[in-house]
Amino acid sequence: MNKHFGKWIIAASLFLVVGAVSPSFAQICDEDEYNATDTVAVKSPVKPRYNTKKRITFLWDVTLSMYGKSMAGGYLHDADVSPNIYDKVQESIIAQIDKVKNETVEIVVIPFQEGVLVSESELPEWTCVAATPENKARLIQKIRDSKEYFYEYAQSHGAGTDILSSLKWVTAKIFDENRTDILYLLTDGGQGGRNVPGKKEDLENYINGDWTGYALERNVQGFYLMLTKEAKNEMPNIDPNSPLKPKDISEVDDYPSPVNIQLKSSLSLDMKDKETYKQEYFVLTYGIDGGDLPAGAKLKVRICNNGYIALNQEYVAFGENDIRIPFRFLKNWETAKNELPEESRAIITVEFVCDSPEEQAMAMVTPVKIPVTLINKPQPTIKIRWEY
Repeated sequence: MNKHFGKWIIAASLFLVVGAVSPSFAQICDEDEYNATDTVAVKSPVKPRYNTKKRITFLWDVTLSMYGKSMAGGYLHDADVSPNIYDKVQESIIAQIDKVKNETVEIVVIPFQEGVLVSESELPEWTCVAATPENKARLIQKIRDSKEYFYEYAQSHGAGTDILSSLKWVTAKIFDENRTDILYLLTDGGQGGRNVPGKKEDLENYINGDWTGYALERNVQGFYLMLTKEAKNEMPNIDPNSPLKPKDISEVDDYPSPVNIQLKSSLSLDMKDKETYKQEYFVLTYGIDGGDLPAGAKLKVRICNNGYIALNQEYVAFGENDIRIPFRFLKNWETAKNELPEESRAIITVEFVCDSPEEQAMAMVTPVKIPVTLINKPQPTIKIRWEY
């Protein structure tokens, strides 16, 4: 009896893997060049109206009244109308920071009394440039460690509340065109105090004038959060068209929270035997944390000009469980397998759009850029023949 073993039959396949990027790959496109839906390459696409990078800033009143105290008459005593809500507000800010899941979001906390209590040199201590778990934990610890300092500072420097100068400082020092800014202004009172020059009407004029003009131009979204009934009584009359929206949360802890939309992008696709220009789909699953999907939610999608893949639509809708992005191959299998290295990469750029500018700003979408790794490696097929 003779025994003969068959041989390995090697079949090559080309796969596309979205999401995972190898540490070593050949870049097959310029990330600043994109395929339009008709496959024409467009250099330096028009800057979107809404910057996909977000920054959340908490402008936080830490005056004596937040501790339920007053310096009226020149000595420290319990305030007549201001409850001690400091701990509750502190923990509510911390809870909001914890809710941010998108690590590309920047978070800034600016405490204020008769002006901001953070110098420009101290700003890094109060900032998460990237909202990673480690950075958020550091910022949260900084918030908790500062409670006694704010209390002692208020006793020695007065008890005024200067929302006006603090809002101007944040607008000048924090906001810029590189991110879409979201502001939470938290206060338990109104503009005023013995050492505060600006009055309520000055704050009102600034918000409805210069600040609203700036915010509309830069797509800043803001919330004037009234923490007590006194704050509600002292709140300036804000124009309904202003992006700074008043919200009374004195009775309930009801923040307008960001909506986190996580795009889960891990899939593979075998290019072998696919027809050139036949429509295929990238299927991206997604998850939502912190709210509902905003009305009219869509993704604007582009893929860098790469010569192998083009997208068939510029805007795609959210399905019930996933997002289907139609695309087509620009070269057939026989051509592509001989041209591509073992690993190469293209980039799909995602921009979230919806009907409401406010909801647009509050939607935290990750990732913004999805790597598409083209894998062209031989896949072995075993055929063994036994002969007797």
